[in-house]
Amino acid sequence: MDASTDPRSRQRTLAYYVQRFGSLRTNVRKDGKSPHKPAMLLAVLECFEAGEIRVNQIQFNGRLLAHFAAIFEAVRGEADRCNPALPFFHLRSDRFWHLQAKPGCETALAVVRNLRSARSVEEVIDHAYLDEELFALLLQSESRSALRQALLNAWHSPNAENVRA
Repeated sequence: MDASTDPRSRQRTLAYYVQRFGSLRTNVRKDGKSPHKPAMLLAVLECFEAGEIRVNQIQFNGRLLAHFAAIFEAVRGEADRCNPALPFFHLRSDRFWHLQAKPGCETALAVVRNLRSARSVEEVIDHAYLDEELFALLLQSESRSALRQALLNAWHSPNAENVRA
């Protein structure tokens, strides 16, 4: 039995990503953690649930942005501003989320430290993609549920209860 068919291997992989989702590198303010990255990952989970993601390419498109906006609105703090470009770009620092540049924009993406607007994301990034192991897990309902719960458990937002588990 190889690692791809060994159920213990899959569980270790799921455990690894549960740990990673539970320890996202988020912006920390005096009133708590920024909800942007957790909201973006919850939006991605919603896209998987709805069958909107079938290949390992996460498009910065209307469906993702609508899921993000609905989740963000439910959990945002008073000072939070809905800007999906920030987590779409900065999730790359968590090392399971990767960005594919548009043709001709590879150097720009390699050197840029921040993309603050949807227009910037749309100009430079073709799509995001996940570690292959994480993508395979997100195709499974039980794994999505475990990862959603990890996000909600680690997210110390007073409004986190507004997101379905």
